[in-house]
Amino acid sequence: MGTVAQRLESDLLKYPGMMADETLVWRTWAALHQQEYDRFDHNIRLGEGNDPGPQYLPQVRRAMILNTQIRIDSVGWKGIDNTQLPAAITSPQQVYDLFPSAESEIMEVKRRATLSAIGEILGHFHAWVAEFPDQPHPLLRLVCVSYANTILPAVAAQGITLDTVQVNFSILSSRHGT
Repeated sequence: MGTVAQRLESDLLKYPGMMADETLVWRTWAALHQQEYDRFDHNIRLGEGNDPGPQYLPQVRRAMILNTQIRIDSVGWKGIDNTQLPAAITSPQQVYDLFPSAESEIMEVKRRATLSAIGEILGHFHAWVAEFPDQPHPLLRLVCVSYANTILPAVAAQGITLDTVQVNFSILSSRHGT
């Protein structure tokens, strides 16, 4: 039986920026759409973050910087040869260095999407454009099981693709496996 963390350990390690329920949403969506992309990178961070200074231990300093950077759930890439890239990247710059015209798509994953998800994905977009001003602008995709109708005007106005999937969340139940 085990805890949710134990039952989803490999997914939580693969997608460290997502909550347990979001990993299920992502897996379901990816099973339907992964063939449309050349590559996915997860937990991509943008911006410099806040450096607390050299008075902190290097690992503490690094953790503080990472925790204050913008974190993107997933980036889908098109127009690249994945065999020329490492298994995991830490910055989109690694992709752009080899494939300057690569197409990127920022993906935000939620169980239920609300206006806060719109704010997140737009914040990610603007940080990306600021960090990579000479690259093509990324597309935006919001992946969820359900959404508040209040997001629809913003989704339409901002050109965000809204994908919904049906997910069985029973694995999250404490009764799972009994």
